[in-house]
Amino acid sequence: MTEKSMIDIFYDVKNTINTPRPLDDGVSDKHEYHTYLQFYENKMKPNRNNHIKLLEIGTLRGGSMMLWKRFFTDYEMHGLDYAKDPFNFCPLEDHPQYGQPSPFEGELKGDSNIHLHFGIDSMDVKLSNDNFENNYFDYILDDGDHTGHGQYLTFVAYWSKLKSEGKYFIEDIRSIDRVPLLANFINQYMIDCRITGELAGFEVYDNSKQRPDDIILMITKK
Repeated sequence: MTEKSMIDIFYDVKNTINTPRPLDDGVSDKHEYHTYLQFYENKMKPNRNNHIKLLEIGTLRGGSMMLWKRFFTDYEMHGLDYAKDPFNFCPLEDHPQYGQPSPFEGELKGDSNIHLHFGIDSMDVKLSNDNFENNYFDYILDDGDHTGHGQYLTFVAYWSKLKSEGKYFIEDIRSIDRVPLLANFINQYMIDCRITGELAGFEVYDNSKQRPDDIILMITKK
């Protein structure tokens, strides 16, 4: 049987929703709004049928966690969000549809291999250490605070949680001009902490000609 692509899975999930929302198609902003799924598939496909541990920072209603759940065959997944329960409430008054109940709540909360952590500030190093072990995750995805300051502080809090050869993805960088600045801050952090040997390299996904923040910075750990 041919394995479905992430994009096919996206549309499978989308077609199960009765009332799509205009901002993120009711599933995730990672496709159609942004164009990330082919990039993610290329990076994650070698581990598709292996046991993987994945952390997503900024789950909102859990649509993208549904994509990872249906893509991987053997997984332990953790979703983190600053809201107390983003499946039913998110304090973003300019987007009231975020307060609508998630159509994925039952399936995600009913999966014993999925662990949801709500009310956590991703920039808080103590909370990171209290909730997660070092060298634990194969993939960490930061879809949380989209400011450069927030993305940098989240990286500082969670880099140690990534395994050797793991990949750390920072989504939605607001312009391609900000990528070198963020990478320089990350490099300087590693120099200051004397952990430069942990860095295998950076890779940039850039579709900013479509929209300015259609950008991912991927950092690989040695």
